[in-house]
Amino acid sequence: MYLADLDNGYSTLPDTSEQAQIYGYIRGLATQPSQDAISAFYRLIRDGNAQPNDTVNRALKQVVGSPQFSQSHLQFINRCYYTLANPWHLEGDRDRDLESLILNLETLPLPRAHNPTTRKLRNALQLYRDNDYYTILRKHLRLLTYEQEEAPEAQAPTYFGDLFSDYFFIYEAGTQTPDIEKAAGELNHGILEKRNQRLKAFQQELTRFYVRYRRSDEVNRINPTHLSDTDLARAFELYSPKRNGGFRAQAKLFHQHEQEVRSVDAFKELLYEHVMRPILQLSPIHRHVFNRVFRETLNEFDSGMPLTRIVRIQIFRRILNTLMKHDAAYLDGSYFYRLVNGQQSHLVTSILLNIVLACQMVRFDLEKRLAYIHHKFANAKNEMVAWLVTAFDHMNVALALNAQYLDYFKLNSLDNSMFPDSV
Repeated sequence: MYLADLDNGYSTLPDTSEQAQIYGYIRGLATQPSQDAISAFYRLIRDGNAQPNDTVNRALKQVVGSPQFSQSHLQFINRCYYTLANPWHLEGDRDRDLESLILNLETLPLPRAHNPTTRKLRNALQLYRDNDYYTILRKHLRLLTYEQEEAPEAQAPTYFGDLFSDYFFIYEAGTQTPDIEKAAGELNHGILEKRNQRLKAFQQELTRFYVRYRRSDEVNRINPTHLSDTDLARAFELYSPKRNGGFRAQAKLFHQHEQEVRSVDAFKELLYEHVMRPILQLSPIHRHVFNRVFRETLNEFDSGMPLTRIVRIQIFRRILNTLMKHDAAYLDGSYFYRLVNGQQSHLVTSILLNIVLACQMVRFDLEKRLAYIHHKFANAKNEMVAWLVTAFDHMNVALALNAQYLDYFKLNSLDNSMFPDSV
């Protein structure tokens, strides 16, 4: 599966001037009426025709005719889609257009062509349609809002994949492929805006619930999660950044002590004490297991290394990987299953929240692993993976309550004019 390579990524060719011309042309389509834009888009990527723009036609012929196209054709098609989809996400009222843009590929005829450029484009589109690139692109449809507005009495979601829009923390990682992340991160800004909108709404829902729960107001109380009211209230109190001695307070203390650290050994010891703090409530057997694996992980870093910012982040990432196990042996999600069922969702969430509050730079690493787990279990019925629904709900609450300390909300107000033509 393509998503198995989320952490590894791959090298991508830098944009050429010809590619920039093509992406600029597609970017311009975003301002046109939807059917005109979509028709022109598919004339370009299926038929190789940007008429009357001969400059773009020549550029496309060069890109498709280059020796590298056979290795980069999926990334090229993918970026074409994101270049048009991103501004429509940002506009907020183009959800129907997004749906047409994405789903048209499924019924688009791809007949054989005699023209070499057209033949290569149609072959690339066929491969793209059958690849996980398109699977991930289709996840953008999970974030469209007009269907929810038109069908407020829709049936309860059946599959775990149906809950995608509930979990704001996988919006970015779950809809972003490595080429978009590494070569054109700006192409997901529309998703980030929708993520932040959902996050704000969820924060408000949590606050309203908790206030009414404390007042014992059962009539007007709406639970925005799949947890019971009692479990949600406990989770709210556990993960609240205002809790005395809570995870936010522990992170602040860690950062204060971190300023005094000058060696890798001292940093490893400080980090060990921090990550073990929420584990101390476990049984002696479980404490022993975590103690051993964390010590082994930290010992992988040589004492003679310079204590740079990058090294600090690498150590945090290694600790996170010890917990999330995103290597080949556990790509089926079995390790996360054993972790959650062995320690309970609130304890696992506490351990992970404790880590990301101490190092915001590993938040996206955590989100990628959780997005991958969601992908693996997307076709499972919710009643069969109740443990996973509960775990994701706990993470949703924890990250929402601490969002302002985790580097969310960078994109509160985005101006479309900030994007260059190649994006």
